[in-house]
Amino acid sequence: MADTESSVNERLPFSPLELEAHWDVNCATALTAIQRISEQSTEAFKPEYETFRSAINEYLGALKKCAIIYNTKGTSQYSQCIDYFSLYGQLNDLKSALFLTKQPFNQNQIQSILGALKNGLDGIHCTSHQQ
Repeated sequence: MADTESSVNERLPFSPLELEAHWDVNCATALTAIQRISEQSTEAFKPEYETFRSAINEYLGALKKCAIIYNTKGTSQYSQCIDYFSLYGQLNDLKSALFLTKQPFNQNQIQSILGALKNGLDGIHCTSHQQ
């Protein structure tokens, strides 16, 4: 009989694309959309930024799923090529600055967060996930 602890933590042998399909997420599409957000001028996030709220929530959900698929150590699909956990944190910082703070719009803070997000995306040196 197999070791109980390792049996409980064992993942079924699905490919990353099968996991993306199962969780209804497309990691490449999410990255492209987040890249577009990171390239916005800070002016786009002025009081009309409410339009970004649902999109940011959707992309945060996608990044979390992508992180589980691609950044979970000890799995066959583990890759450091794209650090979805870091991108999630940076996008979550943007969400907090825009929607969860009681402070007035702070253009410098938004610019700083967008810069970190863009740097994280620009740091991706792979062209596709390992299949």
